[in-house]
Amino acid sequence: MKEWYHADAKYFRIDLPNSGKIVLAKPLDFETKRHLEVVVHAVEMNTKERYNSSAKIQVNVMDGDDQYPQFLPCNFLSHDGVSVCVSPVYTTNITEMEMKTGALLFTPGAIHAEDGDHELKTPITYSILAGTDHGYFHIDNVTGILTMLRPVESRIHTPVYSLSIMASQVNDAKKYAVTEVRVRVLAANHHPPHFGQAQYQAFTHPDDNAASLVVTYSGRVLFLNAVDMDFADGFNPLLHYSLKRQSNHSQLFQVTPAGLLIARTNHLHALESYTLQIIARDEESGETASVAVNVEVLRPGQAVPVDPLEAEHQGTLDPGVLAGSLGVLLLVTAVVLFLILRAMKKKQSHQQSMERAVLAMEKHPNVATRKRVPGHSPLPHIAAICVHSQKTEEVIASARNLAPDDTGLT
Repeated sequence: MKEWYHADAKYFRIDLPNSGKIVLAKPLDFETKRHLEVVVHAVEMNTKERYNSSAKIQVNVMDGDDQYPQFLPCNFLSHDGVSVCVSPVYTTNITEMEMKTGALLFTPGAIHAEDGDHELKTPITYSILAGTDHGYFHIDNVTGILTMLRPVESRIHTPVYSLSIMASQVNDAKKYAVTEVRVRVLAANHHPPHFGQAQYQAFTHPDDNAASLVVTYSGRVLFLNAVDMDFADGFNPLLHYSLKRQSNHSQLFQVTPAGLLIARTNHLHALESYTLQIIARDEESGETASVAVNVEVLRPGQAVPVDPLEAEHQGTLDPGVLAGSLGVLLLVTAVVLFLILRAMKKKQSHQQSMERAVLAMEKHPNVATRKRVPGHSPLPHIAAICVHSQKTEEVIASARNLAPDDTGLT
């Protein structure tokens, strides 16, 4: 009689106890277990002494062609106790109207697949299985390198090209894997992002609060803003702000994606200072800009300093304000002169009318002349003797006062 025991014994069995022939009880997997060990125990059953003996058997598992190709780097996920390789999604960027020569560079790495049976290393062939490539791309069936055949004219209709790439075994096309390749088409980029200042000055106070916004001069909230002149207003919505890790080793500060700086004020102490490096990265083009931020920790209750440039302007008259004031003054002066001249002209006209009336009265003292009144029929010329009215006497008196030397009236 033969017996055996070991952790790997579940993979084997002995159908006939008297034969000693060991057979497989379940399939072996080279990828999960390459070496097995069992101990076979034999005992005499028909003797009084029941002598026995043991033998250790080591089994080496050979690799077989039972695995499919895998795109690398492989993302392993566990499913029902089995590790499953999930293919990565390869991404890259190109620019419209620009022809890239050579291999396109992808993230997280070059397009590459290997035989799942690592010991066999069966050769792999690549092909574009499907996608909206429109004849713009070509893949090398041996290396998997993707290249451009012609430039993309515009990104308006197709901003992203999605390709399905297949990797199959040369000796067995039924063993294959498929992954996705995304090629994003970017607008022509002529200007990298940049900050408007070489560095920023910031302030904060130690506080019991876990976090507070960092401010700049006069207590204004510090807002880090990089400008991208590829946009009409300079605002690039795809700019992402981050702290350079080496400048924030204490982890006391954090910058939001929108450019606001936050301090862990409950870990700060008065009179401390920090120099931080802020990175603004264009998530589309990958271009970056950096700027330094000097942060001073003020004493509790200490006022935030005023911008030295603002303080200097407060003591001097702004040229723009001065020019505006002079302009208003000149305008008022011109209006006043116009009114004075108009009044003088009106007075002179009135005086001339009075003089003509007086002269007329001197020549024909008994004749009254009347002007035509708009809207009324003219009066007929009547050669008649009229009695001087009170109004005529007043006109004569006024004329005497205006020109006593010229009228000759007594």
